Amino acid sequence: MKKTTIGMVLLCAILLGSCTKEAEMKNEALPQNTETTMDAFKPMTFEQTRALVGEVLGSDVAERIEPTSRYVRVFFPNVDRLLEEIRKEGLIYSSLPAPGIEITPVTVQEGRPEPVYTVLEGDAQLPDDVEYEVLAEFFAPGDPQSGLTPDEALTVEAAMNTTTRVATNWKPSGRVEYRDELTGEYYPIEGLRVVIFGYSSSMQMIQETVRTDTDGNFTATKTYAALPGTASIQWQDIKWSILSNSSSLASTGQVIDPNTMPRWNCIISSTKSVSYDYATAHLAAKYMNKNGYSVTGGTVQICCLDEAVPSGSDDRFLPDPYDATVMKVLVYCQDKTPLDIMATVLREMGKAVQWLKINAKNNDYIHYSRVITESWGEFTKWYFLDEYYKELDALYKLHVYDDLYSPWYPKPDDLNIQLWYYNPTKSPYDQCRTPMFIDLWDNCNQSELDENITTATAKYPVDAVNLKVNADISDLAAWSVSCKKVEAVEALSISTVPEQSNNIRTLMTLYKELESTL
Repeated sequence: MKKTTIGMVLLCAILLGSCTKEAEMKNEALPQNTETTMDAFKPMTFEQTRALVGEVLGSDVAERIEPTSRYVRVFFPNVDRLLEEIRKEGLIYSSLPAPGIEITPVTVQEGRPEPVYTVLEGDAQLPDDVEYEVLAEFFAPGDPQSGLTPDEALTVEAAMNTTTRVATNWKPSGRVEYRDELTGEYYPIEGLRVVIFGYSSSMQMIQETVRTDTDGNFTATKTYAALPGTASIQWQDIKWSILSNSSSLASTGQVIDPNTMPRWNCIISSTKSVSYDYATAHLAAKYMNKNGYSVTGGTVQICCLDEAVPSGSDDRFLPDPYDATVMKVLVYCQDKTPLDIMATVLREMGKAVQWLKINAKNNDYIHYSRVITESWGEFTKWYFLDEYYKELDALYKLHVYDDLYSPWYPKPDDLNIQLWYYNPTKSPYDQCRTPMFIDLWDNCNQSELDENITTATAKYPVDAVNLKVNADISDLAAWSVSCKKVEAVEALSISTVPEQSNNIRTLMTLYKELESTL
């Protein structure tokens, strides 16, 4: 089995440099803490604390104390289990190792996620099916399970504060923004899950998760010692997640230090960074899920692969081999623009959600015509991409407009695929991404466009249909096994308008011809 060895030197370089390549850091400097610098910083270990307890309370007290928390590295058997535990919002898992802790290299088997890190407080336990390694142990004098009396705890805490001499007045905060490549503008990202790790005044590791607000801002709710910590974005939600490969959770973060960077302003702007890929996929999934086509009946994992499309392959979705309610969307990001990534996510996630809807109803997706499933992906790509840029008042950036068509209808292009045609001399499998559902929805007749001249080898659909009912067309795609079924359902639904019924039959003629050759 292939194995990947991770060297800590390389890992630290990646973590520390992750946002310098993709984000502009705008920070307000706090007064420099001359007692503790990042280079010199090491948290007080359990053994050091025990020695301190022995000095102030005696050796017999020191001998009976036990660690009140442990910092551990956790190895999940698969990414599904990791996501399941994260969604429970119990223990907090971070992809970044904490500063000040010595961590040796690890070997991760192919197909297993990269290790994550968490703090086990008191009697907290990890799931039975995970492996873990204790990296550090800590003792908090004021913890109810410390075994110390209140007076003893105060004595030890006073001694610890004298030893460390670190101020406890910091609430890590920051802002997350995304620069859209088409508009050139910066937009805050709302609702992101940010994981914060740091230290208390008694050198205990503390952790929490917060969400970015409507302005992209986040602020810790706990008070931290003015010592280095970490902040990281987990690109995931309840129903969908962004992965860095097929088995590891995508994350963007870095070490934060109140003496040099009290605010983590992560401005994602470089289209060459993997975090830009993650953010783009996140925004696409979030927009679709919240605007008319939510993930139901399962979850979707979007794998942003830092690879070119393999020869003979394509971006695609597929069910998890072990759980049919988990869909994976594979997006090969290496040679794609941000617009390409967003369009691909909208297309393949649209098909994945359709699969979940169909299988929740009758477990029959494999019997659906490929024209139906591929055409539905083209619809979700076109519809949600247009709606997204309409909200940004930038639809004109997405399409080219021409007076020949009208000042408000975009010129035919690859995104609204009004240039699609069926060529009967070529493989039907290469032509299944049709604009069938777009034709049913929009008000453009492809056969009337000057570029679209029907010939023996270029057959354009004759489209005089304009439904404009999103809920109906979504159900139509989930109910209709074939183009013939689409025609029958729609003709029946508008049977009181004979002209429109005839228009649907005319439109579906070409799609049924393509389908019949598959």
